[in-house]
This record gives sequence, C-alpha cells and structure tokens, in this order.
Amino acid sequence: KQFLDAKRGTLRGDDWYTQQALRAVNQAVGRVLRHKNDWGAVLLCDPRFGQAQHVKCLSKWVRPHVRGTRSGQPAPFGTIQQSLASFVR
Repeated sequence: KQFLDAKRGTLRGDDWYTQQALRAVNQAVGRVLRHKNDWGAVLLCDPRFGQAQHVKCLSKWVRPHVRGTRSGQPAPFGTIQQSLASFVR
C-alpha cells in the first residue's frame, strides 16, 4: 500500500486492494453461474455492496440483480431469507 501510494502514475494502494478484491468477487460469482441454464444465489453480505461505487465494479450482468438496501445498511435477515425462498421456488 505504501509503495503504491508513493509511486506516481499508478493506483493508490487502497484503490489497488479494492480492485483486487472486486476482481475476486466477480470470479466467485462466475463460478456459481457457468452457463445460461445455471442458477444460484450469491450473498454479498459486506455493507460496502450497498454503495454504488462498489456495485458498479461488479460484472455488468450482475448489477441489475443486486438486492438489498442502497443506504449502506444491511438488509434485515428475514427479508433476505424470504427472497431466497421465493427465488428457489
């Protein structure tokens, strides 16, 4: 982090770590859904996924399916449970 922060013309250290983390999230989502006939649910429980700047770093096909609150506060567990139950039916 300190190395990247000190180096000009590159990402800041925090930005690099965020980019790497979001790349890993996109890879994980892609492992759940391999082709158009697959189905699955991915729970992004970190409150940062309630923030637009993090959602916009997800794959384009994932973004419209992100559920929960946009306030940065987690959705109540009961709401998530109901959504998952209706999804599976």
